[in-house]
Amino acid sequence: MTLMKVPGLIGIITLDQILILVCYINFNNISNNRPRKKEREMKTFLIIVMLVTFGFLSAENHLIWITADPDTIYFDNNATYSIIQTYVADDNNEPVAGANVYFDCDIGNLIHQATTNANGIAETEFWESGDLGVATISAAYNGEYLTTQVTIIMPVSVEEREIISPISNLTNYPNPFNPSTTIEFDFSDEQNEQISMAIYNSKGQKIKELPVILSGVEGSVIWNGTDNSNRPVSSGVYFYRIKAGKFEQTRKMLLMK
Repeated sequence: MTLMKVPGLIGIITLDQILILVCYINFNNISNNRPRKKEREMKTFLIIVMLVTFGFLSAENHLIWITADPDTIYFDNNATYSIIQTYVADDNNEPVAGANVYFDCDIGNLIHQATTNANGIAETEFWESGDLGVATISAAYNGEYLTTQVTIIMPVSVEEREIISPISNLTNYPNPFNPSTTIEFDFSDEQNEQISMAIYNSKGQKIKELPVILSGVEGSVIWNGTDNSNRPVSSGVYFYRIKAGKFEQTRKMLLMK
């Protein structure tokens, strides 16, 4: 698009998606023979600001696709989970880094916010929370929405899945608790997996990472009800998630002050 030539153009101001052309015209050379009415009309032009939308000058970012891998998980105390990925790109299909994408689901649970990496990918994790069926998972960004689905089914053999998973007997006590609780589990080190533990609030936001103490095949973690800045958190429902390689389990606990 080519802008027309504007006499007396002295400046251009951009404000959001509005282009403002500021003009000044010297009327000293205008003939005094012009009718007074015409003179008033032309003087009025001095205070006119030309507004031109320039949406064509700025690129828009969009959600392009969303995937769930795998698209089927088991009702197995969170031993299995699905990786949800979505791609954000601009009008030229170039990846957009640093975009905040918000996720939600109708059943199950997930981490509700993720930021795109250098490849334009935002990633979160979805796991069951006591329901069987088909979960619809949505991603929202810049006023756009995409959805995918994950099916939660009963495992064919619970015993076989317990053998595969290196984590078992995950629990915490006391529960409810105040001011601290001990998280314990059994661990099979046959696969030599590295273990990590994190605490999430009811919105799915990670608030605390905890060191895991192993003693043979048993592990334990103590959480004192603080976040990563050692600030006390408020009363409410929290989730603790343990991860060993590709295996994860999540449990719920209640802090009552």
